[in-house]
Amino acid sequence: MKAGTGMDQDSVSIFVGTWNMGDASPPGDISSWFRSAGKGKTLPHALAQPHDIYAIGTQECNVSEKEWLSKIRGTLKMVHDMDYEKLASQTLWGIRLVIFVKPEHINKITHVQGSQVRTGIGNALGNKGGVGITFFYGSVSMCFINCHLTSGNEKCSRRNQNYYDILKGMGALKQRKLNQFFLTNQFHHLFFFGDLNYRVDLGATEIVEFAKRENHGSIFKEDQLRKQMEQKKIFVGFDEAPILFPPTYRFARGRRSLDDYVWVKQKRAGIRLNVPSYCDRVLWCSYPGTIIANSSYGACTDIMTSDHSPLFASFQVGGVKQFVPEPGRGLGSGENQTFIIVDSLKAKIQTSSKTSFFVEIYSNCFEGVQRGSVNDEWIDTQAGYVWPVWCGRDHVFKVPPIVTQLEYLEQQHILILLKSTESDESYAECCVSLRGLFAPAPVSVTKTLIHQGQEIGVLEAYIHVTLDHYPKPEEDLYSDLNFITADDSSDLDSGRNRAIAHSFINSTSNGVGGRTSSMSDRSIHHVARSSTHSSSSSSSFSSLTSLRSHVSQQPLPSPPVPAEKPPPVPISSPPPPLPKRRDLSHRPSSAQDSPHQPPTPVARKPESIAVTGRQESTALLQALSVTSSGDAAGRRGSAPHHQLLLAHQNQLTPPEPAPRTHHPPTLPGGNPPIPLRRNQSLRKVGKNSDDGPSVPPRHSSRDRLELPPPPLPPKSPEPTSLNRAIEASRKLSSVEDLLSLHGLSQYTKKLVENGYDDILFISEITDIELIEIGVASPAERARLLKIFSAYAS
Repeated sequence: MKAGTGMDQDSVSIFVGTWNMGDASPPGDISSWFRSAGKGKTLPHALAQPHDIYAIGTQECNVSEKEWLSKIRGTLKMVHDMDYEKLASQTLWGIRLVIFVKPEHINKITHVQGSQVRTGIGNALGNKGGVGITFFYGSVSMCFINCHLTSGNEKCSRRNQNYYDILKGMGALKQRKLNQFFLTNQFHHLFFFGDLNYRVDLGATEIVEFAKRENHGSIFKEDQLRKQMEQKKIFVGFDEAPILFPPTYRFARGRRSLDDYVWVKQKRAGIRLNVPSYCDRVLWCSYPGTIIANSSYGACTDIMTSDHSPLFASFQVGGVKQFVPEPGRGLGSGENQTFIIVDSLKAKIQTSSKTSFFVEIYSNCFEGVQRGSVNDEWIDTQAGYVWPVWCGRDHVFKVPPIVTQLEYLEQQHILILLKSTESDESYAECCVSLRGLFAPAPVSVTKTLIHQGQEIGVLEAYIHVTLDHYPKPEEDLYSDLNFITADDSSDLDSGRNRAIAHSFINSTSNGVGGRTSSMSDRSIHHVARSSTHSSSSSSSFSSLTSLRSHVSQQPLPSPPVPAEKPPPVPISSPPPPLPKRRDLSHRPSSAQDSPHQPPTPVARKPESIAVTGRQESTALLQALSVTSSGDAAGRRGSAPHHQLLLAHQNQLTPPEPAPRTHHPPTLPGGNPPIPLRRNQSLRKVGKNSDDGPSVPPRHSSRDRLELPPPPLPPKSPEPTSLNRAIEASRKLSSVEDLLSLHGLSQYTKKLVENGYDDILFISEITDIELIEIGVASPAERARLLKIFSAYAS
């Protein structure tokens, strides 16, 4: 696995199938089901590549589990010439769910759990209900639920209740640390499928006529499930691919033409009319900001032993690779630089209770549960709703993440829980993606609040993630977000922004802070919809390209106007030298990758170190937005783009002097100095320290241009305590002696117990491994890594 690449081009292909077998044995050949062949959104035979995961759900299955598993395994072998391995299976009477995976993926899957819920008569019989299986594929959690809900055209409300009973009853599938959240907020991706039994509110002959004309939209318009979802009575936050196939129920067994629908059914209680309907469905719910693309959704037409047609759906899910950071490549230093900050909150909750509320947030990117204070105030209420507000002098939350690299943080989410102070009861919850929140000032976020799967209100908040280096405008995939900006970057950490954020609390309009909310429930949930994926190479699609294609372009703020325009340059004069900048298309993996050595340090006044990064970044965004009407390739590589960018750089930043050759001093003994960590802040690097040569900060447009003094001859520094300790550590022979020398003997036991007992290989340990063995302090981890690296050198 390549370290530090995160989720850029990693995806997994998933096949979901559901079939009500009608208590009949399957035919000899069911290969068309696994090839996604039939009617609807299908895959051509040449493009039907083997999927990584197969989730097969059946209802009214009278075949033994052993026989059914053998049937599926043999069909997959015939279709794809591959021996798939069974991951797990769950059976409740005739309801069965089986998961098969490719052999090479079996070791990537962990935390496999299964559960089942009965919703038959008195919730005691298993003829109706659901079965579920969950697991982690790498770092991505997935949940699959196969169900069979109550039948009957008039029992729509009962089916709704079945849905909630199944999700509430599968407590065994919940993650322990997220036990208070509803099941839909427990996993990155949740697939809910089966014979849902929702019917169409039309006459049978009318449905058949629409189907013959392939007017599926007119049938779907009267679908009960669609109506219930539009009214937000069920499946809140779920998606379904477009239905482009005729109803899958109810056919005469052995036939599949559109004239073979049979809607008169003889029951013991009398004759029942079962109009042709979309009973069999596949829906999914995913965290915001995750990457999922539906590639097929249709029904088979050549499997006719049941009165239902088998249904298939396939998906491509991105971001499945386990993130492994490279040492020294974090964008934040972890020392008062990188924080997840919830600046202020306002919630609209549907309840008649007058209790006060407090907030808890959960995430995999920080340790433990973060509990906030009780709401500060209330705003005007309306009947049946309360509006608690959190906006004080301090931030609601300010939490340092355990890993500060941008590639890692982009994959993370925070779960927000609003609880009552009287009973510690959960009233509402939501999920927020950190992707798009990397900014020096708060970003407005609006999320739907749910309680037990039902929509219960709205949360409006200002959240952002601070870094010591922010992505370049070309790297920012979420330029549609509205940032709260102050007139001066020095106000970012003062109460000025909180006062600005407080202004949105006093408004009860749909907008936030006088503007339309910039981040709705769907604006961050970028779902790439594509019809086909041509080959195994294309099956690993780029998440960056997928996300960029689904980000709407919003008007950007105007760039700051310089106080004084530079005088025009005569045509005969050569242009002033451009300031050195990173190539926007490449970010070096470490400081040593740079082709130039750092220039000789230049003594400056402390006030000259300040960088107007936010004004410069805003202006660059405005400049780049001129080319936003073109395609992505035009924005990245066209000549007008570079000319515009370079011209804008000339306006913002004065030319820097030509680089000088730097001869780094050597430590006693002829060893090179310890390399400077990339994630140190500019204010720290701008000062002389014992860690290595200092690097001058970039100039802002308001700094005076000063020529550097002539370079001084190289001079060996006086030995410092750190240098003496490093020199002495090279004479040690054990990890215990090395840590004792530096006063870090408390970590000796943890390192030895985890296999790091050989001092010759201690330098190979990484930051993420230090986290795993229990070194929680970022400063201590940085110190240990520096000591180990120096010993190896």
